[in-house]
Formats: sequence, structure tokens, C-alpha cells
Amino acid sequence: MNRLTSCKLFHLAHVRWAIRPTAAVLLLGLVGGCSNQITEKPVQAPVVQEFQFQVINHQTPRQEGRKINLLLRYRYRQDLASTEYPDWAKVRTAAVNFLRVRPSHPQDEYWEVLNEGLVRDLYSSFPIVGVVSQLQVQPVEHPKSQDTNPVVYSSITTLGEVSPIVTPQGFKM
Repeated sequence: MNRLTSCKLFHLAHVRWAIRPTAAVLLLGLVGGCSNQITEKPVQAPVVQEFQFQVINHQTPRQEGRKINLLLRYRYRQDLASTEYPDWAKVRTAAVNFLRVRPSHPQDEYWEVLNEGLVRDLYSSFPIVGVVSQLQVQPVEHPKSQDTNPVVYSSITTLGEVSPIVTPQGFKM
């Protein structure tokens, strides 16, 4: 007789109302501490590691010298040795260098095109399986502008498997 069967007999002997034996086992087994699991195996879930950082008020020569906020998040490969994790400062340097004006990326290039190139470059240059980049473009005040409500706009590009960017509570840009 196994433990589950002995629990059924014990609990069913003390039941005074008419319910099905299966329901009694489930109800009383939970209360009495009996388990209906035959085998107990530890759950093996994969570990997911991601890293996120922000570059705030970065001056660019692009589109009339706009300042940007760059928010990056990337997911590491699962098989990384402890010596293979990329230094986030190197990822930051690669991202900021990518934003420079050069013949393949002219000064007036659309932010969306630049952002896509950035995530593709980071994805192929570092041991990651996903990256998301948000380029927030800050407004430039023009003396002749009729716009009294400057607008901050963003380009968001995701490549591969990665969680969305999270802005910490209380963080102000």
C-alpha cells in the first residue's frame, strides 16, 4: 500500500457526508498534507540574464546638434563563461561611437535607420541573443519656432530575444 492509498483510507474513514472518493482525496489530502504527486522533481528553469544602462544628454552632431538619451538593454547568451561577459562600458563605447557622423551614416540620417544599424552592430559584436535600443531625441529650441510645447520623441528598435526597457521609478531625464 503506498502513501497516497493510505491517505485515502484514513481520510475516507472519517468522512460523514456523501462525496465522491476522488474529491475527498483531493480536498482532505490538501488539508491533511497528502500529496497527489507521484514523483517530486525539482523544476529546472533556464537562467536569463540581461543588462540595461542609459546614456543621458549625449550631444550629437546629428540633425542640428540634437542631444539624445540612449537606453540600451541586452540579453546574454546562456552558455557564457564568467570571463566572457561583455564589459558594459565597452558596449556603451561601441554604441556612442556608432552614433558618430560618418559617410555611411550621414548627419541627417533618420533616427530609426540609425537605431536599427546600432542594434544590428551590437548584436553581431557582443555575445548577446537580443538587444533593444531606445533613442530619445530631445527638442532643440529655435528662436523663430512657433512651437511652444517642445516634443521629445523616440525610436525603439528590438532585435532578438530581450525584455522591454524599464525606466526606473523616480528617474527623470
